[in-house]
Amino acid sequence: MRIRWNMGPCSSKHNSAFRHVLEGWQRVGHRISRLRKPFPPLSPSRSNLLSLVALAAGLACCAAFGCGAAAKQKQTQRQSQTAVGASTKKSPTGSLPPATRVEERIETFFDPRRGRELKTEIYFPEWSHPTSATRGKVPGPYPLVVFGHGFSVTPDLYRPLIEDWVKSGYVVAAPFFPGENEDAPGGPNERDLPNEPGDLDFVAMHVEQMGQPDGALHGRLSQKVAVAGQSDGGDAALAAATDPATAEYHFDAAMIMSGAEDPFAAQFHPQSGTPVLAIQGTSDQINKPVETQQYYSQLSPPHYLLELIGATHLEPYTAPDLFTEAQTGPGRHGEPESLVYFNTTTKAMLAFLAKYLKGEPSAFDSMLAEGTAGQESRLSGVG
Repeated sequence: MRIRWNMGPCSSKHNSAFRHVLEGWQRVGHRISRLRKPFPPLSPSRSNLLSLVALAAGLACCAAFGCGAAAKQKQTQRQSQTAVGASTKKSPTGSLPPATRVEERIETFFDPRRGRELKTEIYFPEWSHPTSATRGKVPGPYPLVVFGHGFSVTPDLYRPLIEDWVKSGYVVAAPFFPGENEDAPGGPNERDLPNEPGDLDFVAMHVEQMGQPDGALHGRLSQKVAVAGQSDGGDAALAAATDPATAEYHFDAAMIMSGAEDPFAAQFHPQSGTPVLAIQGTSDQINKPVETQQYYSQLSPPHYLLELIGATHLEPYTAPDLFTEAQTGPGRHGEPESLVYFNTTTKAMLAFLAKYLKGEPSAFDSMLAEGTAGQESRLSGVG
């Protein structure tokens, strides 16, 4: 077990003010059969569509002030239908055109067993230009990725990453953790972290139910589900995927971005079987490389480690289009370093998801054989 609180409240990634200073230093039956423990009957959900364009101006502050400050100036409006460009991959529906638009809806799920209300953003591919061939049809089916955000932010901070997943053929469900999101009553409280693996489990089960014939996502979901998370969300995703003490749902794969063991868990004894991609910046002073190595060394195959050489805590995962060269400094390859990291990370994650959720291993296996996923990275592991 690793204790991160023995140096006082500023000793880890879990103190918001400390994280802001550090970031400034860092350059600006697949349904019920998945359950490991029974859930109570799922409660009805309330849904509504968002309709306005996201205001992205505040995100550039990430480079100077870290997660919390950037998210405080996050988008106050979001676009419900976002053009993302045509996919070059063959549509899973055969002769139908590819889905090239990101659609978003909001669901609020209530877990009566734990008394937790989980506002959840759900993103999925939609036809960009419906034709007679698409009439009466929906794009899909696609694998599901359940994503957990970091401390004192919301899923909106990661929207560029989420949209890249969606336009590559995935449905993404991103809950707001009740105690750790930036708008939590009384302020974010990291001691809610032990509840978050259960939040990810519950959202996965509930969104899967939306794929049933009477559900809002009918026809859009395949039977494959991954869990992912960044920072504290990575801690929660790791526990949800591998720790038998907390896991209630079987995930087919997990991606842990700058995450670690739950600091409030008594012990961590991961079970084998779930493929894990661990991602870590070598210059991350918030979730240090040793923290990723500590849990990674305990995992059973298949497991993989993507090291981002020189990357800090947030830049590989957030809003690269808003970072300018003046804010981040020129990269070694003639583009902002944050964009280099983001592109490399996204490439590796999509190849990993394709291998374990779509049965398409060639891209990831090639990266593994080369020992890199792209610029400024090392990739290692055992399949």
